[in-house]
Amino acid sequence: MAVEHLEWQGFKLTMQDRSVLLRALSISKENSSLSDHQLIEFSKALGKFSDDLELRSPLAFSRTAITPLHVPTLSHDAAAYKFTKDEAVPFWLAGSIRLHPLTYYHVIENDNARDVREGFGLVSLRSEKREMSVELLSGFNSYVICTSSDARKSERVERHAKFGPRLLRINRANEFAEKVGHLLGASRVVVRDVAYSDSKIVRGESDLADALAEFDVGDEFQMAMFEYLADHRVDQLVEAAEAASAFTKPNHYRVERERRFLFAMDRDVDGSIDVQSDELAEHIELIT
Repeated sequence: MAVEHLEWQGFKLTMQDRSVLLRALSISKENSSLSDHQLIEFSKALGKFSDDLELRSPLAFSRTAITPLHVPTLSHDAAAYKFTKDEAVPFWLAGSIRLHPLTYYHVIENDNARDVREGFGLVSLRSEKREMSVELLSGFNSYVICTSSDARKSERVERHAKFGPRLLRINRANEFAEKVGHLLGASRVVVRDVAYSDSKIVRGESDLADALAEFDVGDEFQMAMFEYLADHRVDQLVEAAEAASAFTKPNHYRVERERRFLFAMDRDVDGSIDVQSDELAEHIELIT
């Protein structure tokens, strides 16, 4: 367990080689909580502050919504579609797949794929007596594969322009993901369609707010609270944040209709990784 203060960034909480960056935290008074509208407005304020701090162009907040914590599992025969470059096709057809950590998309050279907000999310957790809201940067222990949920012809020109002239279909996406997860040694595998909102928010239920309310105010108690989170709750925060941090993107990416594969590892990851199997190749079909 470790707690590290990173100036102008927040508190990095680490438990058994998995970490999360806590940027802001608030706990309501007893028997009090934010409405959905208030939570969205709070998220907008945090987002604008972060953009100012990072000298980023602000989002338009043209569409804001709260992302559901859980969604129905994709059907067994659900497919995913990969728009890609010519040189990538032979690798996919051979079942050779390259995966990247979420932070890779902060710096990727392709401007169309870059998203400096990957991993950021606002998590609101309601307990029996109160509510807490925490802004996190998470996903440090995850690899992802980015695909699309469909390949409708009316939008192919734009997606080809963004990602490349070739189109592949990944048949039986859930089964494919489980095979990739097995090769990686992933502790969890999630396949989920991305939601699009300029406010990246997820709302759920947990006893965490009541537990943190037991800590008094002041620097000494604040550090004790962060140590408690690092020692006991990092995995809960990471999993709760995923719907917002990994499966919600700003609205201007909406045309991608992304279907994302996430592979959670037992430790934080650094750099890309390749897996290869003939069993993966069985799922790949060349469309164009």
